[in-house]
Amino acid sequence: FWSKTEALAASELIKKGQVRDILVMGGKTGGQEYASEATLIKNAIQSQGVTENHIKLEETSTNTLENLVNILNLYIDNPDSTFSYENLAVLAAHAHLPRVRLLMEFLDIPYKNAFSAEKVVEYVAQENHMPEVVKEIEERQYVPV
Repeated sequence: FWSKTEALAASELIKKGQVRDILVMGGKTGGQEYASEATLIKNAIQSQGVTENHIKLEETSTNTLENLVNILNLYIDNPDSTFSYENLAVLAAHAHLPRVRLLMEFLDIPYKNAFSAEKVVEYVAQENHMPEVVKEIEERQYVPV
């Protein structure tokens, strides 16, 4: 369900004009016989009506650090890439967002905004009067002490 939430949040950010393109990261963490995380999320984003030309992939990483190093090599530091990151924004699962931001700062990857996938979906659900979705997101984020 985390990838589903990230895909829904990404598609909403594109539809609302908050971002132009999405760079989806994630390798074949389930094994070589399965599609990569990035491909699965891309398919879910496309099922929300976002066209493929707005989606770029990084499919070889197995963890957050590899995600970021690979996008540096593929898109940001690659002189052959046409990818523009002047207005780069971060979208991640709420629990992962602090780690992603810390690693981006460590690797000197500038970004303008950072979005929590759960918070984006929760906002859209509230805006569209979908209390069951709001409740589901709130329950996922609740951690008993």
